[in-house]
Amino acid sequence: MMPPLQRWGNQLVIFLFPAETDRWISVLRIGLGVQVVAYSLFLSGDWHYLFSSTGKGLVSRQLGEAITAFDSPLIPRLSWLVAFGRSVNISEETVLSIAWAALLCVGFFLLLGLFCRSAAVIAWFLHLCAA
Repeated sequence: MMPPLQRWGNQLVIFLFPAETDRWISVLRIGLGVQVVAYSLFLSGDWHYLFSSTGKGLVSRQLGEAITAFDSPLIPRLSWLVAFGRSVNISEETVLSIAWAALLCVGFFLLLGLFCRSAAVIAWFLHLCAA
């Protein structure tokens, strides 16, 4: 016979933390991987056209980032990556290509279930930079 206080505590734990499968997290991971891979593949031909700062783009990256900066200066931007690339003598075109390839790779990592946590963080960061 359990004391009433311990029984209520056990019932509270069962109520607050019911036993569930972790299938939902797998569905979320695979869905995110599909979305990131599709986003990367659909923008593959136009990635440099959209995000280049040379003035050849559809809308300049600086304009999009200036609008984003009004919301919050802490939202990640591709210019952060370009500035880092300049500091290690990498051209803007190369940085944009690396960012696209990294986004595609982490999307595949999420689909395959490899390095899921770090892949999800990198996918979030790169997708937010691009979006």
